[in-house]
Amino acid sequence: MKAKSNKRQMRLLILGSILVCLFTGLAHAADTLITGQELWLYHHHHYNNLDFCWGIDYDAATNHVYGAGREYESSGDWQYTVKSLDASNGSVIWDYAAGGGDDDDQCQAQAVVIGNDGYAYSCGYYQHDSPGARSYQFRVMKHDLATGTPIHIWEWNYLGTYYQDIGYDIFYGPDDHIYVAGFGEYLNEAEAFTVVKLDTALSYVTDKFYHIYDPGYNPVYNNRAYSVVVDANLNVYAGGHTKRPGFSDYDFTVVKLDTGLNEQWVYRYDGGFGNDYCRDLALPYTGTDGVYAVGYSQGFGSDDDFIVQHIKSNMTTDIMYRKDGSAHDEDRGEAICVGPSNFVYAAGWITNTTGRDYAVLSVHTTGERWVWTRSGVGSNHDYARDIGYSPLTDRVYSTGYIWRADTAGSNTEEDVIITRHQTGGINDWTYWYDKDGDERGECIDVASDGVVYVGGRAEGGYTNSDFFMMALPQNIPPSIPTLFSPTDAAFLNDTLVTFDWSTSTDLETSVSGYYVAYSPDPAFATYDSVWSTDTTENIVLTDTTTYWAVKAKDSNGNLSKFSDIWSFQFDFTDPLAPFLTSPINDTILLDTSVTFVWQPVTFNREIPSPTTYVIQVDTTSGFASPMAIDTTASTTTTLEFAAIDAYYYWHVKAYDAAGNNGPYSGNATFMVDLNPPTIDSTYVMGYYPGPFDIFSWVFDTWGIDEVLLYYKRTEDPAFFPVGMTEGSDNWYFGIIPTLTEPPDTVKYYFTAKDNVGKESRDPPTDYYSFWPNAVQEKPETPTVFSFNANNLISGKAVFYLSLPKNSPVTLEIYDASGRLVATPATGTKVAGNHTITWTPQTNGIYFYTMISSYGRKTGKMLFIR
Repeated sequence: MKAKSNKRQMRLLILGSILVCLFTGLAHAADTLITGQELWLYHHHHYNNLDFCWGIDYDAATNHVYGAGREYESSGDWQYTVKSLDASNGSVIWDYAAGGGDDDDQCQAQAVVIGNDGYAYSCGYYQHDSPGARSYQFRVMKHDLATGTPIHIWEWNYLGTYYQDIGYDIFYGPDDHIYVAGFGEYLNEAEAFTVVKLDTALSYVTDKFYHIYDPGYNPVYNNRAYSVVVDANLNVYAGGHTKRPGFSDYDFTVVKLDTGLNEQWVYRYDGGFGNDYCRDLALPYTGTDGVYAVGYSQGFGSDDDFIVQHIKSNMTTDIMYRKDGSAHDEDRGEAICVGPSNFVYAAGWITNTTGRDYAVLSVHTTGERWVWTRSGVGSNHDYARDIGYSPLTDRVYSTGYIWRADTAGSNTEEDVIITRHQTGGINDWTYWYDKDGDERGECIDVASDGVVYVGGRAEGGYTNSDFFMMALPQNIPPSIPTLFSPTDAAFLNDTLVTFDWSTSTDLETSVSGYYVAYSPDPAFATYDSVWSTDTTENIVLTDTTTYWAVKAKDSNGNLSKFSDIWSFQFDFTDPLAPFLTSPINDTILLDTSVTFVWQPVTFNREIPSPTTYVIQVDTTSGFASPMAIDTTASTTTTLEFAAIDAYYYWHVKAYDAAGNNGPYSGNATFMVDLNPPTIDSTYVMGYYPGPFDIFSWVFDTWGIDEVLLYYKRTEDPAFFPVGMTEGSDNWYFGIIPTLTEPPDTVKYYFTAKDNVGKESRDPPTDYYSFWPNAVQEKPETPTVFSFNANNLISGKAVFYLSLPKNSPVTLEIYDASGRLVATPATGTKVAGNHTITWTPQTNGIYFYTMISSYGRKTGKMLFIR
C-alpha cells in the first residue's frame, strides 16, 4: 500500500468545473496497449531472491522518487530497504538496506513518505534474535534526503521482544507529526489494531497510542490497521479489520481519532455472511467530511464482494457500494483515491467468467459510475494493486499485474500493468512491462508534473525478482519507429542512401516528424541527424561503416526513444570470377545427380560483403536458355538432370550483398553417360565353307571401347571371341573362320563396351544362328567401308578391306620401336572386298595403320611362329 501525505490528499480544485459523463458497463472496453516508452526502468537484486518495492513517494523539492521494500542478503535474511532515485533518469541517489544481523531475519519497509520538514519517513518491521524466541519490531525511520543516513530509528513491541509487530502505512500529518498504522501482537499471538503518533524526532508519547484489543474473549483476535490518513482538522482515520467481543467474524473497520489519538468513534461494517476487510483509505478531494474506504465483504455463498464506502464525520454513510462479479466469486477492492466533485476511484479485481480480472471503478453518492476490467491470458488472476489521481492531467492511474504470453509464446506470466482513465471512465491507454518473467506493479504515485512512478517487483534475468521502480512521462511520447531499410548489417554500393522506417503513432496528439540519426560510433556517443516529416529520407554519406536509428516527435515536443540501432557499410568492388573445380574437362558422369564445386571468390577489399553464387548449366555453350540455374551462398550445389546421355556446359558467377556483380567463369564441360551401347542391324555374308563376314551396327554417345563377336561352329567346344573392326557410320566387321567339319548350325552373339565400362549384349540372352549353305554371297560392291585384321598368334596376318568405291589406300606395319618394317599395300584399290596378307619375319608386337579416303585405322598384333 502506498504511503499518503497531506501534500497529495488535500489539494485544491485547480481545474474548475469538469463535466463528467456517468458511464457504466465499461468492462473489457477496448484499450490501446503500449510498451517501451518509459522514462526509465530501475532493477536491483540481492542474491537472486524475491525483492520487492511496496511503497513509493515522489518529492518535487528534490526531484527524487523514494521506494520502500525489501531485498535479500547473502545470509538469507530480508533487509529493510529504502532507496532514493533521481526522478529524471532513475539513477541511484542513495540506497539504505539493513538486516537483523543473523540468518533468516525478516526485515521489511512497507511504506515511505516525504515530510514537509524535508526528511523521508518509512515504516515496516525489523526482526531481532532473542534468547529462545524471535520477534518483529514495529519500526519507523527518519532518513536524510541527501544521503539516506538514518537520523532517528524508532522500534516497538506491544508486550516486549517476543512478539510480532508491523507498521503497514505511514502519513505525514498537517501538524508535522508522523502517524503509522499496523498491529501489535499481544498474548497468545493475538494482534491489536494499532495507530501510533510520533513527532519528527520519532519520540513516542504514551498517550499518543491507540489500539483495539480485548483479551477477555476467545478465539484469539487478529486485528489489523492497514491505512491511516489525517485531515486538515487533525481528524485521524485508520482502516482495517477487527473482531467484536462475542463475534467470530472480522468486521470492515474504520476508526476516527482526535489529534491525541482519543477515540471519537469506531465504525464497523458487517455484511452478515462472514469476514469483512478495509484495505485502504482516502480523504475527500474537497472539504473534510469523513473518509472514503475500500475493501471487501463476504457475501451470500461465501464469496467476497468489492466494497466502497464513504463514512462521514458523524459516522453516517452516503456511499455504500458492493460489486459482485458475474462469476459470484472473489471480488476485492485494494486501493482508493478521490478526485474532483469527490468522485471516488478504486482498484482491485472482479471475478468474471474469465477469472479474476484487473478492475478499476468509480462511484459517487449517486451510485456506480463506471467499471473497467481487463483480463489477461486464460482464467489466471489479474490484480489491480494501487490507484492515484492527477489534477494536472485530470486522469486516474492504476497499477498491478496481468497474465500475458511470454516472448517465446510458450508460457504465460505476470506482467506489470499501468492504466490511464479519463474521469468519465474512458481508458486512454494501458501500458505493460515484461522482462521475460513474473513482474508486478504494487504501488503508484502521480507527481505534480504528471509523471507516473510505479514500484513493485520484476525479473531481471534471474530466477526470482528484483526491487523494481519505473517512470512514465505525463504525455506518452510517440511510438518507437521500426526500421525497414537499409537492413541491419547491410552492404551498399551507392553513397546516396535511402532510409525507410515505420510510421509512429501518438496517443494524445499527432506525430510531427522524425529525427534520422547516423554515426560512425556504434554507441552513438555523438551523431548527426536530419529532420524528416516523412518515413523515408535520402542522405549522401561517405564510404565507411555507419550506424543509424530513428526517433519520432509529437506536436507537444515529446520524443520517443530511439529505435534499434542498425548498421551498414559501403562496398563498390565487383567480385572476381570463380575458379571451377568439379566436374571439369569433359568428365563423364554416370548419374543424373551432379555435384558442382568451385573455389570461393577472392576480394581486393578489407571487409567483403557476403557473396552469393549463380550457376548456369546448358547443352549449348552460349547459355541462351539455361536448362538449370541455381543461386547459393555455398561453393557447391547438386542439381538433377534428365535421364538421357548428353553433353553439358556450366559456368558460375558471384555477386555480393551490396549488389556488385562479378563476371562468369569460363565454361567447363561434362558428359552424362547412363546407357550402354546399342547393337543393331546384324547380317552375315560368305560362301560355304567360309569364312563368313559378320556386320553389326553399334552406337554409343560417348564412344565404343570394344565390340566382340562370339561364335561357335560344330568343331568348337565353346563360344570363341573375336574382336570386331570399326568401319564407317558405326558399322563393325567380324569374321567367323572356315568350317572344317560337315556343315551344321553356326551360333553367334555380340557384346559391346563403351568408354566408361557400360556393357550390352545382343541378343540379351541366347544367341543368333545360321545354316552355312543358306548364307548369301557377299555383294560385289560393299555398301560400307570396313577394315579388320585377323590377329592370330601364329601364321600370317590377314587384313580384310571393304571399299564402297575406289579409294587410294596405304597399309603400313611398324615394330614395337616405332620403325616402319613393311608396306603390304599401297595405291588405289577398286570398290569391293579385298584381302591383304603379310608374314612377319620375327616374333613380336606390331602396329598397323590403314590410310584411306575414309580415314585412318590403327591397331596392334601379336605374332608368334
